[in-house]
Amino acid sequence: MDIDWIRVAEPQPDQYDTEVTLQRLRQSRGLPSRQRSEDALTIFDGAVEVRPTEGPYSKMEGLASAPLSDESMRKIRLAESYVRQWPAAFNQFKALIHTFYPIRDVKGNRIPPGGKGSISHAFQSHIGTMCASIDDPVCLAQAFVHEMAHNKLRALGIMVESTEGFITNDPKELYPSPILIGTPRPMTAVFHAEYSFIYVTQLDLILLANDPEEELRSYVMLLLQSNVSRMEPGLKLIREKIQVDDIGRPFVDGFIDWAQRAIDEGRRILDGSRVALAS
Repeated sequence: MDIDWIRVAEPQPDQYDTEVTLQRLRQSRGLPSRQRSEDALTIFDGAVEVRPTEGPYSKMEGLASAPLSDESMRKIRLAESYVRQWPAAFNQFKALIHTFYPIRDVKGNRIPPGGKGSISHAFQSHIGTMCASIDDPVCLAQAFVHEMAHNKLRALGIMVESTEGFITNDPKELYPSPILIGTPRPMTAVFHAEYSFIYVTQLDLILLANDPEEELRSYVMLLLQSNVSRMEPGLKLIREKIQVDDIGRPFVDGFIDWAQRAIDEGRRILDGSRVALAS
């Protein structure tokens, strides 16, 4: 199969990038099992199982399983409905993720009960899985696409601190992270951060384009402002410093094109909002 790598970075309506990702994963590690019990709780049209934490997800400091109550599932399904507004990402999530672990901040230091924001993670050793806090459905929706993006890169062979092709920067060379401010990271980690948050930025744009009610719109605008302000310097750094191989060039070029469009649209919306408020 000749792969059109320039189409693989951005989620495609025809799921071309998903198919390529699954093909790479099948060839390198094999696809994970999706076996589950008949009474399993599921989301994303039954494709993703919702489970109490297990394995490495049960050992994360300060975090524990969120109760799988009716109220928890209501919040999870509301977050799912936000991702559904972006069909390419919704269908990609169904294909790449098989298990979701809802979590809570045991001490409430990072996310107080009922508070805004989210905590999420996906283990490199467990492709196809992720966890996230669930009290804020909007940020949970962002966590869904954010952690899916990390899973996608890992399935392609791009890990946070190593890579099977694509990016050829010396892993000992460190660069400013667009997310972990003040923490120098290898280029693979910088790319992971920028890539996953462009997914989040694109989701913000889609939610705003679907004319949400005012409270949701105001909240998403705040999230968009945060994301655009971080993505702008991150994309500039990648343009200037990333080094790539033969398949990495079209893949990264495709990503840069998508990221620039998302950032430009976000900036246009934010600037327009400020003009409207001033007038």
